[in-house]
Amino acid sequence: MKCWAQEWTESERGWGKRPDGYTLHKSKEDIKAFLDAMRAREAEQYKGATPDEYSYPEGKATLVEITDEAVITALKNSQCGIWGPGRNPPPALAEAEELVDPPSPALVAFYKLRQIEEDLHEALHEATRPSAPPAPPPPPIPALQGDDHS
Repeated sequence: MKCWAQEWTESERGWGKRPDGYTLHKSKEDIKAFLDAMRAREAEQYKGATPDEYSYPEGKATLVEITDEAVITALKNSQCGIWGPGRNPPPALAEAEELVDPPSPALVAFYKLRQIEEDLHEALHEATRPSAPPAPPPPPIPALQGDDHS
């Protein structure tokens, strides 16, 4: 299924900005509707104040091809879009006649580093996971009768 992927950037007070993944949409118009719905929820939740943490679209939407049936079903059943699954970068570009922008190198690098970090964390967890409990120490050797070395 061809759809539109929109990259997002998260802004967090006191921390700065970082890539925040991507959303998938059936049309370009759905991207604006998705953003409008998000801003409406934030305005209600924060009583009109700017939240400490929020996301915004970054760059132009990219036409992509998705093949995962669960993602296709979720997108088809959504009102105006869904967040991309997992921590993966956007799907590969679809073949299209129109010119589209590929995912930014910064976002792709961010996700690669994040995957490396997760792999290292898992390896460390495996390396420090206790295996079988340690064997009890052997019983003490009893002293021999009549063996006085004084």
